[in-house]
Amino acid sequence: MSMWFPLPSSPGFTSWRPPGPVTRLRIIYNNDTHEHWDDFSRSITGFQALSNLAQASGSDVLRLNGGDNSTSIEPQEWELSIRLMNRLGLHGTTLGNHECYLPSETLFAKLYQWAQFPVLVSNIVLKRLSSWAPILTRGKINTNAQVIRTPQGHYGLLGVTSTRKAKDKYNTRDFSILDFSETCQKLQNEVTHLKHMGINRVILVSHLGYAWDRKLAQSVSGIDVIVGGDSHDAIEGIVPGQNLLSSPSGEPVLIVQSGANCQFVGAVDLLFDSAGRIRPLQNHLMPSRLFLPDPIANSLIQQYIPPARRLGLVSAPMSKSQLTRWLCETLRVKSNTDIALIRPHEIRKPLSPGVLTDWDVKTMMPYPDPMVCLTLRGNELLLLAQRMSRYAQKNNNKRLFYSSGLAIYTNSITGIGTSRVFNSKSQQWERIDPNKTYRIAMGLYGVTHAQAFPELGHPERIYHTLNLPLMGLFSQALQALGAPFRPVNLR
Repeated sequence: MSMWFPLPSSPGFTSWRPPGPVTRLRIIYNNDTHEHWDDFSRSITGFQALSNLAQASGSDVLRLNGGDNSTSIEPQEWELSIRLMNRLGLHGTTLGNHECYLPSETLFAKLYQWAQFPVLVSNIVLKRLSSWAPILTRGKINTNAQVIRTPQGHYGLLGVTSTRKAKDKYNTRDFSILDFSETCQKLQNEVTHLKHMGINRVILVSHLGYAWDRKLAQSVSGIDVIVGGDSHDAIEGIVPGQNLLSSPSGEPVLIVQSGANCQFVGAVDLLFDSAGRIRPLQNHLMPSRLFLPDPIANSLIQQYIPPARRLGLVSAPMSKSQLTRWLCETLRVKSNTDIALIRPHEIRKPLSPGVLTDWDVKTMMPYPDPMVCLTLRGNELLLLAQRMSRYAQKNNNKRLFYSSGLAIYTNSITGIGTSRVFNSKSQQWERIDPNKTYRIAMGLYGVTHAQAFPELGHPERIYHTLNLPLMGLFSQALQALGAPFRPVNLR
């Protein structure tokens, strides 16, 4: 272990001549753990091992998490996530968008009861009559900077949750979420306050996503490191112009992120000069599978989580795109609609051959929102198809939605897209009729987030709810194919 990630014994930079003494810091981090319990247990061992190595070399250590440690609406699973985060020994985390599926009462009550770490969310604004204000201001959740005292001095910790995904969920009678520009201004004010306190080493835990973290790094002065989340980027190394940027004041800002699903434990080594300017030394991601499970974590998991239930035996693998297409067709047939849509993010990993359990399915498709059926007019469907086509052109053929019953063709020369809808009665593809009403099946999230999906933002047009999430649809489809009594091949 010590051979893999030793702390450099000397700066070794001829061009960097720091004024005054140098402070060494190792940040150990992860993000978007998503209730992958086995690898979470191994990550705990990794956090401790990498921390011990750094402390033995005389370095300060901070342990941080970029949010999204729950994918469930079950209070007990959120409680387990908190208790496992306690085992990480965190100095700070932030709220992710997945936590917003929990009722606010459950979210904060469990944190208040169990958390041994601060949740940092500078872009939450408490409302005057908030019934949760006493809990939010007692240290478990902090809307201002947190000061960490170490043998080599003080560090300022800040945190922000998603300004986009969480806003619709977290805007309640108790509190609201700042938009991106307001978030940047709030952070700048917090950094200025820290500097007035004599603290010039500032780290941000963020659930904005890598692209927005890059914008923030170039919009706010005084932040030295951003430990990110949400976008699931596994950022290895230190690359100027990519994850090493310059703030408006010209100071370096390093962005790190460890992917998702506890696949990696990240660790970055830094030097700070007396003026608070950083010199990054190394940033590495270590596979969690290389660490042994933590016995206490395993005991907690067994206490909270029932044994995995076998759903079937899969005889052939399927990629994420193949699985999503298959589920789209399954959803369209089951709902008896013209079109079915599934967002790519709703399927988190491919289907592997072998024994398939209920926990495998939950980690593959964790979103709890139910499938619903609604109506769209043909002119609205045409607008959606055009936007799907433009999105694919701008994003290297990535999809805004996977679909069944809707085909979009884009001319590679002109860039003009045409679309067809499948008529199940005639078994023929036909042009979309602007004056016709079409039936659409999809997850409730896309209907209730009009800002992200304006053509679909018509919850008043929902005429049927299937009362099962995507994972439930998948489980029923497996049973229809004979699982768990015979091997299943979805191809």
